[in-house]
Amino acid sequence: MPEFSTQPVGSSLRIAVAIVQHNGKVVIGQREQASELAGFWEFPGGKIEAGESIEQAAQRECLEETGLMIQALKVLDETRFEYEFGVRTISFLACRCLDEDPLPKSPFRWVELKDLGQFQFPPANAAVLRQLEASLLDHSE
Repeated sequence: MPEFSTQPVGSSLRIAVAIVQHNGKVVIGQREQASELAGFWEFPGGKIEAGESIEQAAQRECLEETGLMIQALKVLDETRFEYEFGVRTISFLACRCLDEDPLPKSPFRWVELKDLGQFQFPPANAAVLRQLEASLLDHSE
């Protein structure tokens, strides 16, 4: 999960988020109660480390959080969002799963892409969620 709570108040972080899709599903997990944005659902991701590319950060964070090996394909969206605890510049990357039997570690799980609207995500995710919803509409025609 993104490491929001480890930074001083008002800090600015660059975050890489993996939108991992497989067979019409996407990986999400619910944030722990003791964390910033507790109870919200999220895609795997976290802080981009020094010397790390956005793609490398997304792959590393996804492996650490879910146990899944992924390949980052392209940037879907980039946003800068100001939370009460600091500014986050977030890059959302479309990713594909490289595992043959992709079973993510808890609290992450696969959900149908069409069901994402049933989950409450942090406000910074709004644009990428609209984009994912629009891609479903494009495929249904």
